[in-house]
Amino acid sequence: MPPMDVHSSTSPLKRSFLPRIGARIALPGFGVAVLGHFLKPYLINIGWLNQDEPFRKIGFIIALGTILGAAILDVSLILYQTYHRFRQRHKQPVQPQPDWERVNMLRLVLWVLFWGAGIVTFGSRVCGTSRRLGVHGSMHVFGFGTRNFCCEINQNL
Repeated sequence: MPPMDVHSSTSPLKRSFLPRIGARIALPGFGVAVLGHFLKPYLINIGWLNQDEPFRKIGFIIALGTILGAAILDVSLILYQTYHRFRQRHKQPVQPQPDWERVNMLRLVLWVLFWGAGIVTFGSRVCGTSRRLGVHGSMHVFGFGTRNFCCEINQNL
């Protein structure tokens, strides 16, 4: 049987998502793994690991801490840049927006809430998941979408 010929393009991911995430998540995780190889005797000595346990037992927690630190740094830099661009924008005279760029914020918020409630309702009634899980997942999706949208806006300003 010949190999499958599957063509897929990841160019949108390479452009916007993967380079940032790779540097913020993969590098701290790799650094902790290398550090753990050399620190294993010390961790056994202080009682964080038993003699026969692998480093990944405690290394996972340490790696999550470094990733959280990188995420906090990332969000802080985004907020800092956004603040300065916001201040610069208000120093310039306001230009009227074309009709197609105007957004009614009330309608947008109602639209997002309506579809979020629809997804949670569908998940709980049709798929049998808990409402709590649906709300939690929807909030994560909204948060990540907002973060990616803000990054795109900051790049285009």
